[in-house]
Amino acid sequence: MKFKKQYDATNHEPTNDFDPIPPGWYPAEVIEDEFKATKAKTGEYLQLTWRIQDNSPAHGGRYVWDRLNLDNPNPTAVEIAEETLKNIMVAIELAKLDDSKQLKNQGCFIKIKIRPADGQFDASNEITGYRSFKDAPKVIGPSGSGSSGGGGGSAFKKKEKDAPMSSETETPPWAKGDPGEKTPF
Repeated sequence: MKFKKQYDATNHEPTNDFDPIPPGWYPAEVIEDEFKATKAKTGEYLQLTWRIQDNSPAHGGRYVWDRLNLDNPNPTAVEIAEETLKNIMVAIELAKLDDSKQLKNQGCFIKIKIRPADGQFDASNEITGYRSFKDAPKVIGPSGSGSSGGGGGSAFKKKEKDAPMSSETETPPWAKGDPGEKTPF
């Protein structure tokens, strides 16, 4: 189809920056949910597409993905996926879930880390934590940047009693070897 006008990109600076988002906590929302077959075709995983909210300086509008192996022959993979899903539900304040569509347009803070390049794949982002907007982390955005978040709204204020978080030292719950506190779902 012919355009109604001519577009000129001669004075345009490219804005596509696909470097990984720096580690830290970011406000985000689920914008897409999709079940996909595993590579081995032995199960399915739920892929959640998260969009960093626009009020996050420099990274607003970027995407990161969660892949939850909810149907897998490996029981450990299923246990990790179910624990992650429960953590998401708590963070978005959703008590019961019977359809992945209920996650869409729901938001919380997500903790992002960088998965190093491995020779076959470039460095990429991985989501390692979730927090309710009511339980905002001390540092929002890249860890150690001193960023206090954006918008100044109450969703971005940290409770005084909360301890600072460090994305480099916090161990995800499934890596601790202790089931810890279980979500009562």
